[in-house]
Amino acid sequence: IDDRFPHPQLMPADPVMRARARLFLFRFEQEMFSHIDAIEKGTQKQADKGRTIIRDNLTQIAPVFTKQKHMLGDEFSMLDVAIAPLLWRLDYYGIQLPKQAAPLAKYAERLFSRPAFIDALTASEKELLMVMAPCGSTSSTTSNPFSRSSISGPFSVPYSQSCTRAHSMNCPSLIFCWKASSDRKM
Repeated sequence: IDDRFPHPQLMPADPVMRARARLFLFRFEQEMFSHIDAIEKGTQKQADKGRTIIRDNLTQIAPVFTKQKHMLGDEFSMLDVAIAPLLWRLDYYGIQLPKQAAPLAKYAERLFSRPAFIDALTASEKELLMVMAPCGSTSSTTSNPFSRSSISGPFSVPYSQSCTRAHSMNCPSLIFCWKASSDRKM
């Protein structure tokens, strides 16, 4: 995307930071995204194991957001684009984050409030925003900051269709990514 739309960049200009971003993307794929199939199609035991692994990995990165606004610092990047679909679908996948992940919840609210993110949602996903208060907190009484359980029915786009591996033109993550580059201040 940065090759086609070079300004503003979603990958850091510095080669070391760009390599670091690619390493993070690889780790997201290996340590979190790869477990989505087990949650969606596996046995109950496999699904529970996948939920636990994703929960633990997200909890591990949560403290980063007490010191910085986005994954790589104060600038929105490809890492934020990559993690947003997973964070959006945590409740759908039955992943309950502990209280230690509160900084991650605030980070997710910032991502979900971006105009490019909202524009990239399907109609049924946009309905989920209607249950959120203007401040970005959910209107339900649950303690899970990602909970959108007041909406009945599953999400219309499963995560596996929006992965960051190889984008197709129908990929919501790609649409969000493309719109994110035009959403940023130049």
